[in-house]
This record gives sequence, structure tokens and C-alpha cells, in this order.
Amino acid sequence: MRVAIFTVPGDDHAHAVKWGLEQKGVSADLIFLGDIPQRNLLNFTLGCGQGIVIDGPGGIIDVDSYDRYWLRRPSAMVPNPSIHPTDLEAARRDWREVQDALIERLSLMESFCINPGRAYRTGHLKMLHLDVAVRSGFKVPETIIGNDKAKIREFIAANSAKGAGTIVKGFKNTAWRTASGSAAFSTIEISEADLNRSDVASAPCIFQRRVEKLCDVRLTVFGRDYMACRISSQERDSTRLDYRLVGDWSTLECAPISVPANVMTSIERFQDCLGYNFGTMDFVIDQGGEWVFLETNTTGNFLWVEAQCEELSLLDAFCEFLIAGTDEFRYAPASDNLIRISEFDAAHRGEMRSRLEHEVRSHIQRATAFLVE
Repeated sequence: MRVAIFTVPGDDHAHAVKWGLEQKGVSADLIFLGDIPQRNLLNFTLGCGQGIVIDGPGGIIDVDSYDRYWLRRPSAMVPNPSIHPTDLEAARRDWREVQDALIERLSLMESFCINPGRAYRTGHLKMLHLDVAVRSGFKVPETIIGNDKAKIREFIAANSAKGAGTIVKGFKNTAWRTASGSAAFSTIEISEADLNRSDVASAPCIFQRRVEKLCDVRLTVFGRDYMACRISSQERDSTRLDYRLVGDWSTLECAPISVPANVMTSIERFQDCLGYNFGTMDFVIDQGGEWVFLETNTTGNFLWVEAQCEELSLLDAFCEFLIAGTDEFRYAPASDNLIRISEFDAAHRGEMRSRLEHEVRSHIQRATAFLVE
């Protein structure tokens, strides 16, 4: 069996899963689509041996020759910088179409894919996710999405009248590099005074009533198997609003938690509606003990959960999910060949950072930060 992992340079999750699969006797290759326009030749032939072949410095890759595909985080194909500036946008458009077609084609093949092409197209659409979450039966915070300052002001005032705050967050994680360091737009609480000082009309954001919570929950979906951990986020000021602001992730207190039957039913409806077979979901448990859906991520990181909560064998489960190759997967650990993220860390701790840094330098990837002058 052979597995193709489409990812970006410097992705520790891709390396850990490749290692885990190899421990189980399965071959896995990392494929960086971002390299293709500048370093590789791509050929898609029809009528004379149909298939997609990538020919480059690392050798020939027959994309159709794999048994399993993981669309971990396919990097955007980056046109050659030597192209004439007036042709750049056209080149980006054409390469984007080729990439989208390549990934969508994987969904039409008989080989198993995590996640299929539809997830690649919709996996980042938070507005769609919230809408489908409501339709699937999840409890969702009262939400308004848009750029209408008057409506947002009314929303904040209504929340305040009920003794609740209002939080705001963007659609994607965005970071700006500055001469003095960096800045990021994360989940923050916003007041009417903050709103008055903001240029809300320029871009839409997600505004939600703040949920008073007992804790956060991180849940990972493997087919029909759901692994969840309870995150004690309310014990310190820095993580009460957003546990991702913890700074040192090793200090997060996590423990396994059972998923209520009604939440499992909603997860199944949600995944089936969107055609997803894998994802990481964020919930909070409110003061009444109910699970409240926040968001999902079809390419979310999940191995940090096992590092903090060893009772959950997420690396082993994901490898077995790939090997099983079915959306109906349910995890049944084999005690004689259980793969642990701690074993991967122990075996590669000394070399992994330098390996990832070299990988980033050696491959082409899309920029993820905006420079603020």
C-alpha cells in the first residue's frame, strides 16, 4: 500500500503520520504542489495512458499510482517569479485551475481520500460551517456575520442587555509582521466603543454572543469515530476567551471526555452534509453542561492533543483510518503495534526542527503573513 500526503514544507504532522505509516509497513510520500510551476513539469495525458505525472528534481511522481490520499494542506502552486508582471494574475489563475482539478479528480477515483475534493473547496468556509451546524442540530452561539455597523451595534447592545459580552473573530488566522515584531487577529471581546473606533465596513467579521463556559473541548473525527479531550481553559486569564492564546501549549490541562449521544448524531449529520470524513472540531461546554459548536477545520492539527492527553491514541487512529480506507471507520487499537506520538518525538526530537527548517528553505511555499510598513 502507498499513501500520498499533499502538504506544505515544514509540516510536522505530515512527517509524524509518514513515520507512523512506515512503522506499520505502509509506504508514504510527501508531495509539495507549490514546487510544480518553478521546479517540476506536470503532464496530464488522455487517450495514451491516462494519468497525472510530476517530473522534477526528486524524480517522477505518478499521482495515480497511490492507494490512499491525504489532502493535509496542499500548498498553492506558485508561478515562476521571472514571469512578466502583466501575466502573473493569469498564470496564478491557470495554475489554480489545474490544482483544483487535480484535487477534485482524486474524489472521483476509487482510491480513498482524506478529505475528498469538496472538503478542499469548503473546508475553510466558517460561515457555511455555522449554517450547517445549526441545520445539523448543534447548539451554536447567537451570531451575526457581516459589515453592517448599525446591525452589529444593535447586536452588541442586545447582548449587553442580557448581561453577555460579544466576541469578534476573522474568517482565517492572519498575522502581520512589523519592524517591532508581529501582530495577529485572534478572538477578542468587543464593546460598542471598540466598534465605533473600527472600520467594520471594509471587511466582514464573525460576531458572536460570548458563551460563559465551564471548559473547552477539542474533538477529532476519524470517519465514524470521535475522540474528544476536555481543556481546562477557565483556570487562567490568558485562556478563558481562547485557549489557543496559552503561549506554552505543554501547560494546557487536558483529559479525555465522552461525547454525548446527541452531539455524535449532530456530528454525523454535519460530516455527511458537507462530505467530510475527517476534521477537528472546537466546542465549549456552557454553564448548563451543554456542548456549543464553535468551528471545524478539515486540515486542523490534532497530534498536540495526544501529546497533552496520552490516553487518546490519535496518531495510531489516524494511521489506521488511512489504512482502512473507509468513511465508516471505527477505531479498534491493536496493542501489539500501537504507534505513539511520544515515540516519534523521542526518535526524531534532535533532528526534526533542523529537518523542517531545511525543508522550508528547500521548497517553495505560499507566504502566510502580511508585511505592515
